[in-house]
Amino acid sequence: MDGPHAPTPRAANIGPRGRQVRRAWGVAAIVSGVAVAIVLTVASAPPLWGIAVFVPWWLGVLGFEEARTRTCVALAARGARNMDGREELVTHSAERFLLARQARAVRWRATVLAAIGAGIVVGVLA
Repeated sequence: MDGPHAPTPRAANIGPRGRQVRRAWGVAAIVSGVAVAIVLTVASAPPLWGIAVFVPWWLGVLGFEEARTRTCVALAARGARNMDGREELVTHSAERFLLARQARAVRWRATVLAAIGAGIVVGVLA
């Protein structure tokens, strides 16, 4: 299908096992960020300390986004893939381009969502 409603081409550089690992890390990181937020709230920490949740939430969102998009940011940066076997180079330039574009989008979404979450914690602490 061509035109404005054509599906966006996608490439994958992680397999099902890699996606499962990233989801597990995502859950662990989000939960640790929530624990930090709770401790800061109970301790009546200064509002700017709420920024401390940014890193675990960024890692958590990154894990979920990598699993959802089947795109590992680190592998994309190296121009590689690991489809649950061993790491190998992506030799096709169009696929490398797609992976790099997807990796940028994953990093961007992780940064924006973690910043929103940290902003909310800062607001709650204020």
